[in-house]
Amino acid sequence: AEGAESAEMRVMIDVDEPFDAVPSRVVVPLKANRGAVNALLEALPGMFEKTRASGGAAGAALRCAYQSARAIGGKLLLYQCGRVPRGVGAMPDRQAAGVEPHSLLLPRGAPAEFYKTLALDCSRAQLSVDVTLVGTQFSDVATYNVLSQITGGELRRYTRIDAAQLN
Repeated sequence: AEGAESAEMRVMIDVDEPFDAVPSRVVVPLKANRGAVNALLEALPGMFEKTRASGGAAGAALRCAYQSARAIGGKLLLYQCGRVPRGVGAMPDRQAAGVEPHSLLLPRGAPAEFYKTLALDCSRAQLSVDVTLVGTQFSDVATYNVLSQITGGELRRYTRIDAAQLN
């Protein structure tokens, strides 16, 4: 809530049908809440240092972010390692499936349609999406690019980032 002493972290368990139950309380002016947001960002690594879960649900996270911010517009930032393995917008490993290399340059299939629809919704709500891809694992760059291309955001890819160097 605006002016709160600490930021609230929300967890979406249903990654196949994500929803945003209380959008008006999630998005607040940064200027009035900078201390609480900074405290949450500093605490995040410690909260999850013993977690062994792998894979992510970026499609579900982006859909919830869109639902939370669609009334005010702005910018959504996605930081992702590899493809989206589960939930809405899940991406198959097209590289491992033996797809011709030139076919990887174009977004294809249900994931591409999901991200195109989401990008169009974001664009109508004046939300741009910046995508930052890190790591050496396969990332379906063509499909991620749909988000930034349609919304006027940016796509960046950093393949030589080593987690050990970040600590």
